[in-house]
Formats: sequence, structure tokens, C-alpha cells
Amino acid sequence: MGSRFQRNEDPGTFFLKIKRNQEEILRAQREDQMLTRAMGGPLAEQVDANVFAHALHIACGSGDWTIEAAQRYPRMSLVGIDTNPHILDYARENAAAAQVAERVRFQVMDALRPLDFPAASFDLVNLRLGVTFIRIWEWSELIAEMLRVTRPGGVIRITEPQIVHQNKGPISIPGIATLHAA
Repeated sequence: MGSRFQRNEDPGTFFLKIKRNQEEILRAQREDQMLTRAMGGPLAEQVDANVFAHALHIACGSGDWTIEAAQRYPRMSLVGIDTNPHILDYARENAAAAQVAERVRFQVMDALRPLDFPAASFDLVNLRLGVTFIRIWEWSELIAEMLRVTRPGGVIRITEPQIVHQNKGPISIPGIATLHAA
């Protein structure tokens, strides 16, 4: 994974550096809940989501999707990863309040580095709103890493907003093309 910082950028440049900023946590939580509702639930597109025994949620933030999936699918165990330990503390509190903490684990981990899981660990790997922190040249390596930790026959689920481009400049068009090619 040698090209990660090829643009001479600080690897943390695109990460939201919040601590226990309650206002920002609640904003992110509302955004996550609205997205889940708009999609019809945590895994509404899956014919039978009960086939997923082990799921990974990359960049889980406050853990809302992770917790809701655990509530809806009682046989599923889930791991949520994020770079922010403070928001993961909040996620753990919410998992305990929702009574799913025994099946949900939250870990500090950077999705833009090799994931600290063995190959074929998960039936489902979920990523939402990656465009908010993943740079164009990082997508192919992240997807390769997602493939590595997904078991054969498993599902990689990437949820991104449809962006209507007002600016047809040199950054936006190749960026979207790169994402779709990955």
C-alpha cells in the first residue's frame, strides 16, 4: 500500500478531529439516521440479511448503523471501526443502552491503513459516506483491503450520495470516474 501519502499530505488531513463535541456528534448521528431511514433500514436491499453472521462497519462514527443492524438482526455480530476514540466511547454507551453491547464491538482503527483483521473475517463489510474522507487515489487500495477481509461469497456494501456536479472541473469528474472504476 505504498501510494497512500503520495501527495505529501498529512494522513490525518481529511479526518474530523472531534473530541466530545456533543453538537457535532448529534449532527453526525442525525445524518446517519436519516440515511438509514431513506434507504429503508440498515440492510433493506438484502433479500435475507440474516445470512450475515459477522459484519464490519468501516468509519462507523457514533455507531448508529452498527447498533441498528444489531437490533434488527439478532444473530449478527458486528465490529465498527473509526479513527476517533471519543466518538467510539459514545458508540459503546449507545450500544449498551440499546442492549446489544455483547454483539457489537467498536475499535479505533484507520480504514486507510491495512485493517487489523485476518483475511475472510466478515460476511458483510459496510462503508457509508466514504467520499467525506477517502481521497481519489485511496479508493482502489481501500476496496482491495475490504475484499481481503470479506469471506468468499460475502458482500461489500458501499453507500455514497449521488452528487450532482455543478463544477465540471478537473478534480470532480476524474474523481467520480475513479470511484466508479474501483
